[in-house]
Amino acid sequence: MILDKEQIDEGKKYAAELERKKTERARSRLTIEEAEAEAYFIESLLPCPCCGGRGEMDNIHVSGNLGHKWTFGIVCTKCALGHFLGYDTAEAARDAWNLRGGKKAS
Repeated sequence: MILDKEQIDEGKKYAAELERKKTERARSRLTIEEAEAEAYFIESLLPCPCCGGRGEMDNIHVSGNLGHKWTFGIVCTKCALGHFLGYDTAEAARDAWNLRGGKKAS
């Protein structure tokens, strides 16, 4: 099945709306201190280098032969460019996202 551009755009909008609702539910359970720390973290992310969109934390719980762990990444909310999951900490994912051409952006 081949999708046209309109169908792809609708799919992206639907996925973004689902993610927004999931994020809102999670944020409603944060303490004030946790919300402030998250806001600081989000503000420390540079805009997407491709489209200028906003980066957002993504994480997943991984289990396997070596045990269980969380892995982190940053994904653009506009074009879906991302440093996909694989970083051990949110800060490591942020630092990788903020690199531009192998150099830390100022």
